[in-house]
Amino acid sequence: MVSEKGSPVLKTSDALKLALERGEDLVEVVAEAKPPVVKIVDFKKFLFDEKRKTTESRKKAKVKKQSTKEFRFGPFIAEHDLQIRIDRARELLENGDKVKITVEFKGREMSRQDFGREKMAMFIKEVGNLGETEWGPEQKGRYLSALLKPKK
Repeated sequence: MVSEKGSPVLKTSDALKLALERGEDLVEVVAEAKPPVVKIVDFKKFLFDEKRKTTESRKKAKVKKQSTKEFRFGPFIAEHDLQIRIDRARELLENGDKVKITVEFKGREMSRQDFGREKMAMFIKEVGNLGETEWGPEQKGRYLSALLKPKK
């Protein structure tokens, strides 16, 4: 007999005899199926392959995870220091991570928020070819924040 998918359908006793003749094992692959699906393979090799498949799927799951990295700086940050953060943000966006930018105002810096907004706009403009703003810039108390996500 042949199943719907074209594979042979054997009685259990015939399948066991065939496996013994080949010197291999009869392994049940899908128990819920009617009739149950079995393979004639070396059992140790079968276990090894199953273990390898699960570890590969875990690796792929880890790769897909997206994280958010935050960069904090003040409104009067030096040009070179800001450029270093921009370069690092570019790397993160290329790797598929999100980047949160936060300008922190301390003390009398609150009266000069325009400097912080300029730094934020410059940062967003510099990484604009790799990322787009998901939200922001938003002012929340002493913090001006924006979230950038990678372009697709």
